[in-house]
Amino acid sequence: MKQIKKTLSIFMVAIFVMAGILGNGTAKATVLIPKINYLGVDHSPLVVGDTEKFTITSEYDGLVQYKAFIFDGEKWSELTSGYGEAVDAKTPYVLPETSAFKLGKYKLSIWVKRAGVASVNEKGYDTFYIASLNCVTRDNANRVYANGDAKVETKGLTVKLNGIENIGGIKGPYLYRLFIFNPTTGLWSSGAKEYTETPSYTFKEAGTYVVIVHINTVNSTTWKNYEAGIKKGSYEAWKTIVVNVDDGTKVFDTSVKAATVGTSKCNFNSGWY
Repeated sequence: MKQIKKTLSIFMVAIFVMAGILGNGTAKATVLIPKINYLGVDHSPLVVGDTEKFTITSEYDGLVQYKAFIFDGEKWSELTSGYGEAVDAKTPYVLPETSAFKLGKYKLSIWVKRAGVASVNEKGYDTFYIASLNCVTRDNANRVYANGDAKVETKGLTVKLNGIENIGGIKGPYLYRLFIFNPTTGLWSSGAKEYTETPSYTFKEAGTYVVIVHINTVNSTTWKNYEAGIKKGSYEAWKTIVVNVDDGTKVFDTSVKAATVGTSKCNFNSGWY
């Protein structure tokens, strides 16, 4: 019996020693890294001869930097000439404007890293995001062109769209719907369900937001999809607008010098809208 007790005592001591070893072990801390949660183009469709701009935000608390490349089907070319300035991850950031696109399909790769620290990946990024680009020909009978400047009016927390300069293609009048992305929360919301010529949206609080404008006309073959409540294929074009309803919030535009990418640029194939 004494031998059994002695054996149990030794066994229990071994358990406590092992528990102490495990309990005192230091777990490797998880590195929190930024991930791109929004990537939008200035306008779509993007046709031959158009240039494009890309707006980005990331899910991360802190400063980040971006670097971008375009693949023209044969080779990758850098769009940004290195990483850009350090910006708040949740503040919409605009990459350099591209040169004119040619007809064809492309890919856009955007790298993001934490500012001021070494990247997780040895290639120089923490995470990356790849999107498809598709440059199309002009077709006035079947497309609406939205590459002109948006005519935006902001008063207090309300933003109003008064149309898009030089809009054309399928015969108007052109009608618009507004969708809102809040980069601070990462959440989407929408304005009125009806298309109107001058839609408006009132935000609940001050901040910097991304507004996606869906564009259509009753003369489009897609109008019947909208009337039937079908979301897919219920618009002809879209436009991205960054609005600031708080004068104290800075919207960063890139100070990175654009790289020479020849004339290979194109249209963005969206995921959400």
